Amino acid sequence: MRKLLILTLALMLVSLNVEVKASQEIESPYYTYTLNAEGKLIQTTEAYTPGAQLYEVNNERFETLEHVHMDDDQYTYITDSGIVTRIPMKDDVTGEIILNPITNQPLVDTYRGKIFILDENFDYMRTLIDEDWLKVKSVFVTEETIYVVDAQNNAIYLYDKQALIEDDLIVRKQVITKPSHPIFNDVFEDGEFVSSGYPFRPEHVVVDLRGNLYVQAAGSNNGLMMLDSEGEFMTFFGGHPLQIPVIDQIRSVFLTEAQKVKMQNLSNAQLYYDIPKDVALDEKGFIYTVTSSKSYHPIQKLNVSGRDFYRRDSFGTIGMQSLWVNHYANVYAINDNGQILEYDADGNLLFLFSGKDYSSSRTGLLLTPVSITASDKSEIIVADQGGKFIQVFNPTPFALAVHRAFDSYYNQGDTLKSSQDWAYVLSYNQMFDYAHIGLGHAFMGEENYEAAYEHYEIANYYEGMSDARWSLRQIWMQNNLNLVLSMISIAIIAFYGIKITNKKTKFLNPISNAITVTRHKSKVIDGLFYIGYFIKHPLNGYYQIKYEKRIDVKASSTIYGLIVLTFIGYYAFTNIIFLQKATTNIFYELVILVSIFVLWVISNYLVCAINDGEGSMKDVFNASAYALSPIIFLMTSQIVLSHVLTLNESILMSLLSTVTIVWIAMLVFFMIKDIHNYSVKETIQIILKSLFTMLIFGLLIYILNSFYNQMADIVIDIWNEVRER
Repeated sequence: MRKLLILTLALMLVSLNVEVKASQEIESPYYTYTLNAEGKLIQTTEAYTPGAQLYEVNNERFETLEHVHMDDDQYTYITDSGIVTRIPMKDDVTGEIILNPITNQPLVDTYRGKIFILDENFDYMRTLIDEDWLKVKSVFVTEETIYVVDAQNNAIYLYDKQALIEDDLIVRKQVITKPSHPIFNDVFEDGEFVSSGYPFRPEHVVVDLRGNLYVQAAGSNNGLMMLDSEGEFMTFFGGHPLQIPVIDQIRSVFLTEAQKVKMQNLSNAQLYYDIPKDVALDEKGFIYTVTSSKSYHPIQKLNVSGRDFYRRDSFGTIGMQSLWVNHYANVYAINDNGQILEYDADGNLLFLFSGKDYSSSRTGLLLTPVSITASDKSEIIVADQGGKFIQVFNPTPFALAVHRAFDSYYNQGDTLKSSQDWAYVLSYNQMFDYAHIGLGHAFMGEENYEAAYEHYEIANYYEGMSDARWSLRQIWMQNNLNLVLSMISIAIIAFYGIKITNKKTKFLNPISNAITVTRHKSKVIDGLFYIGYFIKHPLNGYYQIKYEKRIDVKASSTIYGLIVLTFIGYYAFTNIIFLQKATTNIFYELVILVSIFVLWVISNYLVCAINDGEGSMKDVFNASAYALSPIIFLMTSQIVLSHVLTLNESILMSLLSTVTIVWIAMLVFFMIKDIHNYSVKETIQIILKSLFTMLIFGLLIYILNSFYNQMADIVIDIWNEVRER
């Protein structure tokens, strides 16, 4: 299967060479970016090129574009709130124009706002207009009904879609205004106004299969309003919780009641700022919201219970204005800088392109985008309120290949077709991570776990690598379990057999004697063997280090060297699933760790010296080495386990880290206590003082470093000035 796929890919590369070159010849006034495994934007193959621009429809120029929407029939609905139309009034019986009896001029009806309906080729079909509209804001279309939101009337109008599209008749079915629920009513006591009801100022709406409305409204601090098909309030949905900084929570303890009220008002204002800006709906019933005030996780993907399924670390920008979800759950969003972002179903950023048009003349760049939608052909349509035009973006073969791959895998469940589609994507861009992830998924479906692991590793997709390893490990265990059990049994029998035999014959004595002689000859080797005794008897070990001078500086220095090598080995050889090495600078990490240790030794010795500590600097140096010695064994164990465990068993790695920290903390505590002959209370005080001294030293080093840099800049400036003169 793998050879067949490679052959297929090679044939594609040859046959599609002309097509690839053609796509590269398309020039756009922007670059296209994607997100790599380290979370950084990198340039990638162009995904969309600027297409048609619409400045007018049916010979009417746009005035104030508000919204653009595409229904399941691929009809485009363009909402313009700025167009004012005056139509002569006619007699209902005779059909004659009614004249003003004083001016003898026709009486007119004034219509504010229009919704233009275009077919799948963006040709004009119909116009939806209503004399009751004041500021039409947005539209949502189901199979039978057109929902129009009027932001000034604070109402949602429902129209018969079939009557409009097929018969060109505007049939109003229903008008939803402020719900009758008590939460929306003003509160009065004894005839006096107390407080306003919850505001009902709808801006956008989506409707699920049951006819329930999810309304995004201005000033709705609690998120979306969920209404039933009759417009009655049901609940709030998808709100952002108020985030009060910790410092403000602490400060509130000391505030007066008046100050707390003032602080609460400020908090409410902050929550208002995090109101969802737009709402969308996918085919499976998930509700999506976007918030313009958040750059971190600005998009939510919510099920009916309000659970968010989108990535918590999803990329975003400040000023997100609108979003749209296509039929395979890819999300399109746009911000006020004109940048268009496309995400996959899990919230991974696929593409980012376009931008702000400061010259007002570059096709493909935007002035003030307010709404976005997309067709089933992956065309992106943007309403630009500032430029008063509709901008269409056409997908390149590269983007279409990506979309086909998503559709074949997630919607159709066809792993073979998806692998072919992802191979086609790689013919455009070999370093497109999502293609490797997609191929990994396809190979997992075919139970080709080694190939899946390879592609996941190229993309640094750790969850996939973990899943592939788990499957490979299961297969290996099934094939080798009997061998493993036999080897364990043999090892146990051999161990006890050698132990019993040696007890009777003493045949291992020559080896033991040789080790003893070697330890006597070399202080370093003796010091290394002493680690085993120290770990078993740490308190007695500290006594021997201090009073019996059991260890010398060479042995301790060797242990420090082994600890450093262990850290280097940890960062170099720990499996990438548990340690993202691409973002790790080993030298920097070592400098930080060594600096902290040196600061600790110096600070602790100085504090102990002025607090009647009995230990010398040599004692502290030697004892600290053995206090840190468990790092050698525990971190080495982590390195080995990282090549066996999966993310599902990562708790074992965390447990080893916790054991290391707790163990070393206890050894350091008893080191200070025994080496300097302190009580428990005195030891705690010394530790706190040592930490404070470390802080002072750190601040002093920072100040001196800043002073040195400034002095260096001054000397360089003086030298340059003298040289120029």
